[in-house]
Amino acid sequence: MKLSVMMITYNHVKFIAQAIESVLRQRVNFEYEIVIGEDCSTDGTRAVIMDFHRRYPKRIVPLFRDQNLGAMRNFKETLAACRGEYVALLEGDDYWIHEDKLQMQIDFLDEHHDHAICCHRAQFVNETAAGPSPVYPTRSAGTYVMADLLHENFVVTNSVVYRWGSVGPLPDWLLTLKMGDWPLHVLVSRAGKIHFMDEVMSVYRIHQGGIWSSLSPQDQWHGI
Repeated sequence: MKLSVMMITYNHVKFIAQAIESVLRQRVNFEYEIVIGEDCSTDGTRAVIMDFHRRYPKRIVPLFRDQNLGAMRNFKETLAACRGEYVALLEGDDYWIHEDKLQMQIDFLDEHHDHAICCHRAQFVNETAAGPSPVYPTRSAGTYVMADLLHENFVVTNSVVYRWGSVGPLPDWLLTLKMGDWPLHVLVSRAGKIHFMDEVMSVYRIHQGGIWSSLSPQDQWHGI
């Protein structure tokens, strides 16, 4: 399997179809799977995923939890189920807006074996307040290393593709954190450089009930 798209979701009935469809619209020349960790939602999220699985049984791998695991344990266990040489992250309330996103990122990583991460800019859409939708990060496109990432989390979660084979089992201390994406970026970056593309190819949705809204202002910019 070339790529696993790792998606975690909980009570995303209003958003999950758009997230899955944005993956299915990708134009790629390789095999991939969509591994969805559905954390015992109390709305209709599971039914939506079941319908997609019925229509795309070879593409979508649903992981339906018998009880709510919590975001971090669901995150860790869903990642552990991914079989791909590469892993892309997309949470159930976000979506991709460029149909060549995955192909561009996989082509880059296939050609640059000294890189472990490929990411890009993302548009932030705040459904809880009126105003512009900023693009993040604003830094220059190019190549970065782990030291840059330790200074600032400039890797938006729904933009990332990891070279996954060198990571190994995730440490248990990941479960003690509020959010695991920044530490995971750092863990993967130990294996190679980070390539930051200039294109805007995903949307990070801010809404009531989302993880972003539950964090303090300081933590919000750490956990993107």
